[in-house]
Order: sequence, then C-alpha cells, then structure tokens
Amino acid sequence: MDNTYAALNTLRTDIIAQAFSYIANPQVEDANITTFMQTMDARKAEVDTLMNEYVELSAQTGFDQQRMAE
Repeated sequence: MDNTYAALNTLRTDIIAQAFSYIANPQVEDANITTFMQTMDARKAEVDTLMNEYVELSAQTGFDQQRMAE
C-alpha cells in the first residue's frame, strides 16, 4: 500500500505543480501542459494497477476486512 500511496501522492503533487506553473506562466507552459497531459493516462493506470493489487492481496490474506466490506 505504501507504493500505492507514494505513486498517488507523486501524481497529485505533479498535477498541482503543473497547475500552479501554468497559472504563473501560461504562455511558457502551453507546450509543457500538453506533454504532461499525454503522460496522465499511463500514470493513472499505474496507480490503478497498484490499488487493484492491494485490494486483491488484502482479500486473499483477510487483511482489513472492515474496509473490504465497504
């Protein structure tokens, strides 16, 4: 789960940094935002994969049954 949180937090931090950078310098950041957005699908897929692995392992081992029931 630590890897999942780390990947999610990195993604979140990068999104926020890119947004603030674009707000500060929209003309300069036009090319960067396009490049950044092209990587988003792959990065979101990585986080989804890590989360699915965590859920599957939790279910197999009986870990965190209360959360799994929700």
